Amino acid sequence: MVDVGVVRGLVRDLGVAGRGEGAAEALVALGGGAVEGLVRELANEESSVDWRPLAAVLGRVGGAAAFDGVLRGLASAVGEGSRRRPGFAFSGFGAAALDRCTAALSHPAPHVRLAAVRGLQRCGDGARSVVTELLPLLGDPDHEVGREAQHALVLQGEHVVPLLRRIRERGPGRLRARALTVLAELGGETALSRADVAAIERLVRVKLPDDRPEGMWACWNHWIAVPGGDRAGIMRTLGLVDPRPVTFALGNDIVDSDSHGFGPEDPYDGYERVFVTPELDGWTLVLGAWCDPCGEERRDDVLRLCTELSARYGRAHAYYYGGQGDG
Repeated sequence: MVDVGVVRGLVRDLGVAGRGEGAAEALVALGGGAVEGLVRELANEESSVDWRPLAAVLGRVGGAAAFDGVLRGLASAVGEGSRRRPGFAFSGFGAAALDRCTAALSHPAPHVRLAAVRGLQRCGDGARSVVTELLPLLGDPDHEVGREAQHALVLQGEHVVPLLRRIRERGPGRLRARALTVLAELGGETALSRADVAAIERLVRVKLPDDRPEGMWACWNHWIAVPGGDRAGIMRTLGLVDPRPVTFALGNDIVDSDSHGFGPEDPYDGYERVFVTPELDGWTLVLGAWCDPCGEERRDDVLRLCTELSARYGRAHAYYYGGQGDG
């Protein structure tokens, strides 16, 4: 039988310099008998013991006792603060807890479902076997759970595309919106059906008459500014082809996605996609990493293009501004 007082003392020693390593070894040696004390401390948001050594010992103890103990602690925690620490531990068991993470996807408490989805993301290739269990969470009544399931499916890669297309075609309806988002993130337009592309184009046409300018919010902003509103002439001078109407929100989102490398597989392909605004206070802006006047890949071409634009429109400016205030 494990002495509760001894366990409590060892748990506290985890947070004491010079004692932590020895306390961890002693707790691991106690095995399942130490789990309750570790979980109790983990769930105490006012604890002076950092959650990381607690979670590390629980991970080393492993097995059903450790996982189920953390699950109980997480499920019974009340309030965001008391859930955070056991949630981190619950999500960190990795591939060894694949089956239990999968079972927790259907737990009645949304914060447990959220931790389970995050845990599956740490299971590596093993998570591929439970994609069908993840799909229903795209329609989870809790927004955060649904968003995390969406992110987890994006990380699974293109092998989930057929499943998502089937949802788009056949339902259930509550999953269709996020399924479309995952498809778009995984493969862009090429991952979408003709019906979905047509629906998106129709939605853009409906929104455009009331569309209003939005500020640029990408971490790295590159743009060319040209006087006037001759969009067609500016695009011809720049050699831009295949224009597609977009809202400001969509244009900014594409620019941000490409700047983070989330666009086409070849990053330089992403540089060929830009957002050309309507005339704004006497200027037309062309936004995107393709307009970068500073980077070695594009600066010579951007200088040449600005010279050509300047010859036609009187002047043209190219800018870079970064999220660290550089540029």
